[in-house]
Amino acid sequence: MTEQERKALIEEFKGHRGDRESETVIILNRADEEDGYITFWSNRGVHVARLLARAGSGVSSYGREGGGLWLSFRQEVVRSPELLLKNLDGPKRPMTEEQKARLRGDR
Repeated sequence: MTEQERKALIEEFKGHRGDRESETVIILNRADEEDGYITFWSNRGVHVARLLARAGSGVSSYGREGGGLWLSFRQEVVRSPELLLKNLDGPKRPMTEEQKARLRGDR
């Protein structure tokens, strides 16, 4: 994937959250593992954009499938698939006092 392709995909997908059924998955199949790749598939545009931004030039191949995009990364670029997915929705905001009161049952 060229830098120009990566930037174009980030622009295309950023800001698209998807519907309630949208998902991002790690595809760990034996053939990819033996060949040294980790593949992700997502139909949540915001996740695609953030994965592309985090991976830099580590994307070895990509393709469109089933309304989403799959991305294959070289294993040496991805320390851990779970870490690459961490906080894709952004940092968690602290709870407001109202939310804390609701959890305690203090309506």
